[in-house]
Amino acid sequence: MITVIEVTQSAVQASDSKGTITGTVAVPANGNVLVVTSGGQNVSLTLNANAFIYRNGVQTGAAALQTGDTLTAHYYNNAVLYAEVTQLAGGGATQPPAISQTSGTLVSVVNNNTLTIANGGQASSLVLNANAFIYRGGALVSPSALQAGDTLDIRSYNGGVIFIEVTQNSGGSGQSLNVVGPINKITLDNQGKISKITINQTLAGGTVQPAEYTVSQTVAIYGDLSKLVPNQQVLLQGSGQTVTAIYIQ
Repeated sequence: MITVIEVTQSAVQASDSKGTITGTVAVPANGNVLVVTSGGQNVSLTLNANAFIYRNGVQTGAAALQTGDTLTAHYYNNAVLYAEVTQLAGGGATQPPAISQTSGTLVSVVNNNTLTIANGGQASSLVLNANAFIYRGGALVSPSALQAGDTLDIRSYNGGVIFIEVTQNSGGSGQSLNVVGPINKITLDNQGKISKITINQTLAGGTVQPAEYTVSQTVAIYGDLSKLVPNQQVLLQGSGQTVTAIYIQ
């Protein structure tokens, strides 16, 4: 289903507030309204004032869109946040798709506009576009609202993040163990692998108390391993009292 702000011809019923629509530009953009033909019907889409629009591999404004361009637009809360022309008017070739998609778990809070995520046992850093759209709990938030352990769905253009949606927050990750604190002690087994990890946790009254956890033999560790030392802040996730993932922050 598609989100419809205004229908210019046949009636279209839709209820989704977010999603993707692909269509052909029917009428050049007028202000913040873009009319596209999709599924045989003309549909008016509202553009966010800061929407990212790409044509022929280059970021541009809505006014550069031409009648006949085929585009794919992503909307959230009934407004288009980013759109990309996939075929130029007249059938002309366009540059390869500019917008890429990735996902992962946030390793640490955003620092210096840099986002560090873990995915498939690998950690990577991405740079946030200054106007990036970030949604957590369905609300538009600032980068500081993102929390270590959040699961993110990310869209980027040329390495710069333009859209983030938290699909699973750190408090509801499905893990029965989800704790943060500085390392107190690490215990190795006779093979040199981490068997236990102790972190300092601050209780409600301000008292600091060491908490020891068993580490799975198949634990996944994300971040700079050289920083896995006492007093380094880490996020531990797992099941029960067994750690299956360590995020070095």
